Amino acid sequence: MPKNRLNCGNKSLLIQPVSPNLIIMRNLEIVEKEKGKNEKSDSGTILYPTPTNLVISDVTARSFKVSWTHGPKKAKQYRVVYYPTKGEKVEEVIVDGTVSSVVLENLHSLTEYQMAVFPIYEGFVGEGLRGIGNTSSFPSLNNVTIYDVTHDSMRIKWEPQKGATQYMILYEQVSNDGMDEGKEVRVDARYTDIEIEGLSESAEYVVTAYALYGEETSEPVTAQQATLSLQAPENLHLTELRHSSVRVNWETASRKVRGHRIIYVTANGNDPKQIVPVKRNSIIIQPLNADTVYEVTVTAIYTSGDEASISGEGKTLPFNPPTNLRISEVWYNHFRVIWDKAETQPLGYAVIYRTASDQTMEVMAGEDADSTVIKNLQPGLEYNVEVFAVYPNGNSTTVKGKVTTLYLNVTDLSTYQVQLTSMCAKWEGHPQPSTFRIVLESMEDGEIQESTLHTGIDSHCFRLLFPNTQYKITVFTRLQDMEGPAASVLQSTSCSDITADLNFIIDGSRSVGGMNFKKIIAFLYDSINVFDKIGPEGIQVSVNQFSDRMRNEIQYGSFESKEKLLGAIYDIPYRGADSNTGFFIFVLGINDTDEEKINEIAVTPSVRTILHVNDFDDLSAVGNKFISSICQIVSTRINMMEAFGLVVREYSELEGVSMQFDIFTGSASYIIFENAQLTQTTRKIHPTGLPPEYTITLFFRLLPNTPKEPYAIWQIVDEDFQPLVGVVLNSNQQTLNYFNLDYKNELQEVTFNQPEVKKIFFGSFHKVHIAVSRTNVKLYIDCMEIGEKFINVVGKISTQGFEMLGKLVKTEGPGSQSVPFQLQAFEMVCNTSWANIDNCCDLPALRDEVTCPPRIHACTCSSAVQGRPGPLGPPGPPGLRGAQGERGEPGSRGPPGEKGQKGDPGQRNNQVKTQRERYSLLGSNMDKRAKLHIVKCTFI
Repeated sequence: MPKNRLNCGNKSLLIQPVSPNLIIMRNLEIVEKEKGKNEKSDSGTILYPTPTNLVISDVTARSFKVSWTHGPKKAKQYRVVYYPTKGEKVEEVIVDGTVSSVVLENLHSLTEYQMAVFPIYEGFVGEGLRGIGNTSSFPSLNNVTIYDVTHDSMRIKWEPQKGATQYMILYEQVSNDGMDEGKEVRVDARYTDIEIEGLSESAEYVVTAYALYGEETSEPVTAQQATLSLQAPENLHLTELRHSSVRVNWETASRKVRGHRIIYVTANGNDPKQIVPVKRNSIIIQPLNADTVYEVTVTAIYTSGDEASISGEGKTLPFNPPTNLRISEVWYNHFRVIWDKAETQPLGYAVIYRTASDQTMEVMAGEDADSTVIKNLQPGLEYNVEVFAVYPNGNSTTVKGKVTTLYLNVTDLSTYQVQLTSMCAKWEGHPQPSTFRIVLESMEDGEIQESTLHTGIDSHCFRLLFPNTQYKITVFTRLQDMEGPAASVLQSTSCSDITADLNFIIDGSRSVGGMNFKKIIAFLYDSINVFDKIGPEGIQVSVNQFSDRMRNEIQYGSFESKEKLLGAIYDIPYRGADSNTGFFIFVLGINDTDEEKINEIAVTPSVRTILHVNDFDDLSAVGNKFISSICQIVSTRINMMEAFGLVVREYSELEGVSMQFDIFTGSASYIIFENAQLTQTTRKIHPTGLPPEYTITLFFRLLPNTPKEPYAIWQIVDEDFQPLVGVVLNSNQQTLNYFNLDYKNELQEVTFNQPEVKKIFFGSFHKVHIAVSRTNVKLYIDCMEIGEKFINVVGKISTQGFEMLGKLVKTEGPGSQSVPFQLQAFEMVCNTSWANIDNCCDLPALRDEVTCPPRIHACTCSSAVQGRPGPLGPPGPPGLRGAQGERGEPGSRGPPGEKGQKGDPGQRNNQVKTQRERYSLLGSNMDKRAKLHIVKCTFI
């Protein structure tokens, strides 16, 4: 490299260029340390000016930049002298006179430096520009992380630091007394991840990291971390349980563990065993005892010699037991016990059976046996049965079951069709009885009726009973020469579930007389007293009295309690005016009434609608028959909506059903969704099967999402869900099909495809009547007859199955798919004439406001509509004197007079002077209540 010599007055220096415009002084000892002098010219101008504006920039830990501004006279060179303020070593740099800055390098970090910039002119050194500069510190380490912490060690890592020669880690334990004496670790700059060991368990440590730059250090980075406690193995669990072995599994707690020790012992502490060392984390321990609880302890052994343990329990399997216990051939004094053999052959099988009274008995069966018969048992008792396998060194677990020997008494005895003067009983009988003996006993007078029934009969009805009387029905089972214990049920005759409007028209004319009128009132009182429910949910009563004119004594709905209604009946006054009358209704003839005219008066002459008594004294005798007839007539309608829970008080408990009110009729209708399962047992709705003749009434509409596939809107199926009777709609073909079983027990079906049938598929509400007789089926749509189909004589159906609403024909079973539709009314009337009586008042398009009853929620502001009677007003002033009273009652009969002479023959007159008004049996479709008008008939 070329060398230059610098002449400074009579001194000279040898310099070596290091970089452009930078010359490092080599021989500082010969540099003259005296300051130059600024000589002035004769004109006063400074001949050797000093540079100005000294600036320090680009400061680092090892360097900074010194900048200045040139003086007015160009210098040949600049001499930059610098040294630590607290040091003595002086260094300098000489640069060319064109340069105005220089970077001072190889400085000490965090050090203050004194510096001066001297201009060097030809043969002269000017005054120096002086200043002070400070170096910065070295940067601290980045991303210092402590990880992989154990009970006695931890690892520390950081990012490499440029220029570092080493790294230094200081760590010291924190104690209650402060910090202990720390330890230091230095590593070469090649390493940025170290492990420090020999730490204390569960102790807090402060770790400080530095980067070293020769003898200098960076800023420290401090972190704090606690060592772990001594860790035991984790997640101990036992698997692969066998009769004599088990696998022990665990998770190693730390990489510091060098092995494990296994100790296992029975739960009672007997015969402990030990296995060491185990370096893996799973092992099978054997041999073990069968059906025994073992406590297993796994101990982790650390390289430091420390230990930590975890324990758990497990039970070995018992000896192979028999399985699948079944009991068959059940009789009243024996049964057979059957089981599947154990997987391993035992010495034999023990069969234990005991009663509820803990009378325990045992029988043994051979090693190859899989059944045995238990004999000499008591009938009608429940037995607990246990079977276990017997092995040489123990027994297996037991397989259990229960069985009840056959009863010699009937079960599920209950009553049904309870009426005012009759009731029926049904039961589940013994499988093979000879006969049944059924006894009915009055709980009031002890009177007994007894009948013997042949096998296969499971019901019996009693007639001609007393109203409102409690009876006990007892059924005995006879088998060969044995009679089983009694099964009994208590039931009172009543007509409590009837819902009807009763209209009584009574004769209050003078010909009746006051005493007889009181008997009529007593008859009404006793007749109404038998009904439990008075009001909209039960019986509503209207009473009219006719004499010289018709008077309404009690209006429908005036009383909602029996006590108030009976009181009002008792207070009905006797009018006693003249009247020539002959009245009908639900006809009750008194004395010598004309039979032909009674039949003419009765709407439907029958033994139910025409009753006779000889005189007023016999009214009490005919009362029971009268009320019984009412109950029988009103009970011929089955509310299918209520049977399926489609009523306001129950629908919310049904899944897939919602309710809305019709804006025209105010009636509730129910939307059936796809997820609905509307199914009831047939015995609940039709306990004795379908009647021989009936009318199905459906008021419904199809929805936009109702499927096109055929579906049964209602059907009865047997216990295997095979169809027996039902109504099927086919949207694709727009037909209505009805099917049932004929007398041959074969399925028969009729199809109605008339044009009028198609409108029920258009999405509006329609009313459908299907009248089924023994030999034909009639279809009515919106109260118009559509067609008639002839069928074979109808057969009986099973009552052991189910009745279902809205099911696709292609699906079967209890969870078969439902179809969405909307249903407002569904009932079954036990005759084929109902469709001709119904006037479709619930269809707005067909409703006749004159003949139809008012809507449920209808209201009006018209003054022509009479409201219910208001409360009694205050007494008025005395009235005017009344007219002459009516003629009194005839006196007693006098003695017979003398016999008169025979008169002339008269003319024959077939006319009977009568005044007769007719009242008919009315039906209201809106509220489904029977309205009965009842009167005593008298012909004069």
